Amino acid sequence: MAEFRAPKPTVSLKTRRGHVNYMANMLTRVNNDQVARRLMKADEATLMETHSAAVIGTFNWLMDNEAAIAAFIALPEEDRKAILAAPAVAAEAARKAMEETS
Repeated sequence: MAEFRAPKPTVSLKTRRGHVNYMANMLTRVNNDQVARRLMKADEATLMETHSAAVIGTFNWLMDNEAAIAAFIALPEEDRKAILAAPAVAAEAARKAMEETS
């Protein structure tokens, strides 16, 4: 895994959330305008809104978990690999258990 050291944010969490929400609102306004002028279909605008909501949710999750992510990145590489392997090990154990009961 590559070493990554990002600079600490220079703006507050409230400001960053405000920027994300501003961009979401701007996208909604543009989509509504495009649909009203018949330059975009309503279902295309809905799909775009859905995808942008997923991106916004990801940004919000990253901002909410910023400290935990920084702590994870600060761990030694061996520890990070062990943590990342845990879900795969659990999924394999569940698959084997399901095969045994079938």
